[in-house]
Amino acid sequence: MAKKTHSERRKYIRISTVLAVEFFLKDKNRLTPWLQGFTNNISYGGLCIKINDLWWGFGDRISKGKKINLILHLPFREVEAEAEVVWKEEKKEKKFTSHYLGVQFTHINNKDKIFLFLYALLKKVTPYLGMILIISFLGLTIFLNFKERQLIEKNQKLVRQYQSVLEEKERLAKAIREEKKLFQLFTQREKDLKKRLESLKKKIEKERKKYEESISAEKEGKVACLKEKIEKLEKRISSLGEENLYLKRKIKGEKESIFIFSEKMKKIEEKKTLYFPQIVEGMRKWILSRQDLRSGLILSYEGDRELKEVAFTYDQALAVVLLTILKDFKEAEKILDFYLEKVKKGEPIFNAYYTDGSIFEYVIHSGVCAWIGIASLNYYQFRKKKKYLPIAYYVAKFLEKMMDEEGGVRGGSNISWYSTEHNLDAYAFFRIFYRITGKRKFFIQAEKIKSWLNRYAYTHKGIPVRRGKGDSTIATDTFAWSITSLGAEELLSLDMDPDLILDFAEKNCKVKVNFNNSYRTFIVEGFDFAKAKNIGRGGIISCEWTSQMILAFLVMADYYKDKDFKKSEYYLRKAKYYFEEMEKMIIVSTSFVGKGYPVLPYASANFADTGHGWHTPKAKNTGSLAATAYFLFTYFGYNPLRAEFLSLSLGDIYAGGNKTYSKTYKD
Repeated sequence: MAKKTHSERRKYIRISTVLAVEFFLKDKNRLTPWLQGFTNNISYGGLCIKINDLWWGFGDRISKGKKINLILHLPFREVEAEAEVVWKEEKKEKKFTSHYLGVQFTHINNKDKIFLFLYALLKKVTPYLGMILIISFLGLTIFLNFKERQLIEKNQKLVRQYQSVLEEKERLAKAIREEKKLFQLFTQREKDLKKRLESLKKKIEKERKKYEESISAEKEGKVACLKEKIEKLEKRISSLGEENLYLKRKIKGEKESIFIFSEKMKKIEEKKTLYFPQIVEGMRKWILSRQDLRSGLILSYEGDRELKEVAFTYDQALAVVLLTILKDFKEAEKILDFYLEKVKKGEPIFNAYYTDGSIFEYVIHSGVCAWIGIASLNYYQFRKKKKYLPIAYYVAKFLEKMMDEEGGVRGGSNISWYSTEHNLDAYAFFRIFYRITGKRKFFIQAEKIKSWLNRYAYTHKGIPVRRGKGDSTIATDTFAWSITSLGAEELLSLDMDPDLILDFAEKNCKVKVNFNNSYRTFIVEGFDFAKAKNIGRGGIISCEWTSQMILAFLVMADYYKDKDFKKSEYYLRKAKYYFEEMEKMIIVSTSFVGKGYPVLPYASANFADTGHGWHTPKAKNTGSLAATAYFLFTYFGYNPLRAEFLSLSLGDIYAGGNKTYSKTYKD
């Protein structure tokens, strides 16, 4: 058996790789038939061939220096080469003798040579690379899950801390109210006491004069009587004097308590100011986290299994407007792209879709179409890009088809009823479209709708705003949208009182409920969908419709700012009060996708009759896209039905709040 030298075995790095190989021995002529074997290892300069059972007689023919032709069978490729045997070994097995041949290439295509070596190398390292990739993937998965869990816990902690601040603020506000009541009580008692003391002092002066006169007249019986009366009055004055000192101490104490609580309240407000921009940013991230990557649509609800893959078109419109003012333009465009494709294909705009783009609700409502048109116009207002104006033109044509001779817009395709809400939406759409394009036909359409509203929706007796034509049901959103769509001046031009409209809404639709957000229970005041007494199910708060009312209060505060400062302050206090009530209802996202971000629920109660033909979602504390979006409109002071920022916003009230965003967006 020939022995291999070190140089013969280690001229190149060898890689253990098994490949099928066929070869034959040759001199000037072919000496053997095709023989079969397998590579034992491969190097850049040659390879080792293993033959398990060489035909009898051929083993002796193969020796060092012999020439062979070979074919290597690789996936998708065969490599042919000529080689020379540089060493040979035999190994006795149980049933046969294995032959090992070390061969060195004498002629091989350079590309085949490189490919063969790289393939062998890859085949060698693939199991290790696979193992490394699997371990890396598992490690990355564990790391990402850990980071996700950290983020969820961080967001949950933020909401808990913020609600603790709200709870402390509520406790301090209650304490300040009680101390002020006591202060007023003691102050009033002091005033009353002062009057009584002055009266007694005057009385005792008169009695003393009588006493002196009686002494001069030597009327002993009367002198004794007057003396006794004066002594009693002196005792009474002395007693009242002591009481007066007591009241002064109490008033001083109440002043000090009010001051102490007020200072604590300032610190709580400062703390709240630090937290709230994070809450706003968390709500933004919650909305973005629920956007479908394929269709671009954003899920409308979180929590209700029956609606877990549904995107309502109205909600998408609100999302477009919000993302636009937040300058998340790409995300807003993804939603608009979905509806633009529908319009280009000549398809109608349905009320709701699944996030994969299929239709969930085969209903076409005028108000819903108006809102997606409003969204496209709000986007244009910011970006000045005409790409999505075809959506607005489609909506304009659709609403014109739904409009009757009197200017009223029917509820939708194959629908005979008329909704005040839908007509307010259509009015807002045409007004914004006219402002953007300057086309008078849109102004005329808006004026027709306004005339219809004046004739059929607004009344001067009883309910100021009807739900629809011939429908006197109370609907809270019609009150709010009358203010935000038409505005105070337009309402006054129709001989309608915007102050009365909001006052009626407060008196009839305001409710107070206990709301548990999973961490604590708050007493919250907000607005029902309708007059709760008329439904018989007790009061529930709609977070979206309450936010609509907050925006209406802001619009009125803005309107009166330069006309009546007291009224402006009155409405601003209203807006701030209900905004803070909504803060109590902030919940934590419960889904893994939502990552524990803060969000507003649809309503304070699940599966409750709204009084308008539908129920609230079935799951408890169902996160709502519409409620969260409208809440943020109030924070930024943005009116989507006019496509404009107000000069007042609740973010401005929170020192440093709106400044994080609005300075950029108002440029």
